[in-house]
Amino acid sequence: MLTRTLPPEQWWIGAVISGVVFMIAIHPVATTAKKKLLLPLIPLAGGAFLFFDTAGDEDAHPVVWFTAIMITFAVLRIIFAPYLRRQFALARSGQQMQTMTGRQQAVFWFTFLIVTVAVLLVI
Repeated sequence: MLTRTLPPEQWWIGAVISGVVFMIAIHPVATTAKKKLLLPLIPLAGGAFLFFDTAGDEDAHPVVWFTAIMITFAVLRIIFAPYLRRQFALARSGQQMQTMTGRQQAVFWFTFLIVTVAVLLVI
C-alpha cells in the first residue's frame, strides 16, 4: 500500500478527489440533461453516508473502500470505453442498446474484481 500511513482526515481528501474523477469518467454515460444533473448525487450520497456513519471513528477503512470503488468505476469506464461507445452510437441513431450477454457480464464482473483488488493493493 502506498498510503499505509495516511490518517482518516487525509483519506477524505482522496475520497473527494476520487468522487470527482468518478463523475468525470461517468459523465458521458448520462444521456439526458436530467441524468447529468443527478449524476453528482452518486458520490455525494455515498460520501455523506460515510461521513455521518464514520464520525468519530479512528479507522479510515470505509473511506478507503469508497475511494477504491470510485477509482475502480473510473478505470472500468476507460477499459470498457469501446463497448460503451458502440452502445451510445446505437442510442444516438435511435436504435435500442444491445443487452449484455452472460459472457459479457462475466467479463465485466471479473474485470471489476481484478481492478478493485489492484486498486486496493496499490492505495
